Amino acid sequence: MKTGGIPEYVLTKDISYLDSLIDSIIYKDIAYYQGVRDIKSLKDFFRLLMERAGKQGSLNKISGVLGISVETAKRYLEYFRNSYLIYTIERCGKLNERLRAPKKIYAADLGIKNYITGFRDKGAQFENLVFLKIKNENPCYVYSNGNEIDFLIREKLIEVKYGRKFEGKQKDFFEQYPAKEKVIIKDIYEYLNLK
Repeated sequence: MKTGGIPEYVLTKDISYLDSLIDSIIYKDIAYYQGVRDIKSLKDFFRLLMERAGKQGSLNKISGVLGISVETAKRYLEYFRNSYLIYTIERCGKLNERLRAPKKIYAADLGIKNYITGFRDKGAQFENLVFLKIKNENPCYVYSNGNEIDFLIREKLIEVKYGRKFEGKQKDFFEQYPAKEKVIIKDIYEYLNLK
């Protein structure tokens, strides 16, 4: 959960390798090929994406923070998705809901995320780890009236809780949601047994 899966970093724990890798992707792969001139906003955008990993990422809010247009934020998001540094998932629902709702953002590598954000918010790290295991099953997230369930894969509802209680309205929402299978993942053992 800390080091991610980039072989060079896993083997050496050399943090400067991650720094040079990120710079190489941002400067050479994205800025150069996409013609991005404002590299500072591109780097800051990526840092904000890493901060929001495991959360809904409103491009309106992110663009407002950085002082860039929403269209620029959309392009930047696609650049990072196409570079395989991030993944996004849509909200479950009808097409118009999926298109309007903010996407949830996940880091493609937890080592990079942790390098950028520090090793905080273990709950978001753990949710990101679960996402990386299920990403090929096309999950979406469920959201209604301020309550969110982390993932829905076909008829399987998955909520990730790491060191947090599952209670109140969110628990009621989870229990009442019409899914054939419901899974709550609270620790690494449940994660390892997730199918």
